[in-house]
Amino acid sequence: MLVIPDLGSSVLTARVVLDDRPAPDVVIVDAPFVEGAMAAAVIAGTGADLAAAVAAAEEARDVRKL
Repeated sequence: MLVIPDLGSSVLTARVVLDDRPAPDVVIVDAPFVEGAMAAAVIAGTGADLAAAVAAAEEARDVRKL
């Protein structure tokens, strides 16, 4: 599972939850919220693995809009 927090407090919340309930298949990603979520969803929809979805979300940060 991929977690893309939108604000600083949600990063803290996600980290606290994962500290209380560690899950090796959950990754917190530093990516733009909307663009990262869309990129990860599209890649995951193709059947790609978690690492590819994480990479797609992170790459969304560098996409030029104009």
